[in-house]
Amino acid sequence: MAKADISLLAQEDLQRLDEHYSTKLWLLHLMLPIPGRLGKVLSALLIMAVVWVVLEALGGILVFYEQVFFSTLVGYSIAIFARIVEQSEKAVDDLQRLTGAPDTVAAPLRRAMSRHSRQELIYTIFCALFFGTLHTLLIRTLDGDSLENIVFNSELYVTHLGTILAWLVMTSVISALVTNAVIWSRLGRHLQIDLLRPAAACIMGRVAVLSTLAIMGAQVLFVFLILEHGWDWASVFPGLAASFLPTLALFFIPVWPLHKRLETAREEALFKLDRSIGELGRLEQVDLKDAAT
Repeated sequence: MAKADISLLAQEDLQRLDEHYSTKLWLLHLMLPIPGRLGKVLSALLIMAVVWVVLEALGGILVFYEQVFFSTLVGYSIAIFARIVEQSEKAVDDLQRLTGAPDTVAAPLRRAMSRHSRQELIYTIFCALFFGTLHTLLIRTLDGDSLENIVFNSELYVTHLGTILAWLVMTSVISALVTNAVIWSRLGRHLQIDLLRPAAACIMGRVAVLSTLAIMGAQVLFVFLILEHGWDWASVFPGLAASFLPTLALFFIPVWPLHKRLETAREEALFKLDRSIGELGRLEQVDLKDAAT
């Protein structure tokens, strides 16, 4: 039976997980209390509708495709993030079934998938507001607006809100997913490799692929900005660039340590096989000599 001996995680590490990741991720509070995929779809549609109505009520100079982009990006990102958290918790349960790990080990890991620390929350909000404001200033400055017009022209407030809201949601999602990827990476270092039964490794790979594809899905939505503005680098490039490196990290952080251990295990298995074949050859030579005498 394949084993991922997650029970090797030190008790103090598990306690630190519970203490450090003590606050439920704020994005998950926005989901409807309906289980399964239906709940995610309905939540996404409701969030899209609310964002659309708010942006519409503010008026201003926001155009149709920009409104579609902001509404869709926010609704999709929150819903797909909730789905990834759900699948991550299921992955912990699957690992527990494979390994027979006790609840005292699996429960803190499961809770950590949907939580973060208050310090991370503050850092995430600060970074989102900072880069969102910086991006807004870049767009408006290149359009020829003065700083006074950017700050006091109420018609621009709707675009400011949309840009900062997109940064806030995407930064929160990526930050939480990278944190979870680090947890999976630490877990992967305790994985007992069985080349013939790779089920545990596949579970971790599934979560990494799902997280990566989710961010790539959000990047596809930037096509709405391109439809409106063409390839306006100031509107499109900062968001794509800010999500590109995290997309790579979400895959390689949990998978790379596991890949290296699989590679080492394969080399060790081949070495043992080669040595066994050599020993078998020497035994055959000895038998032939005995037969000849």
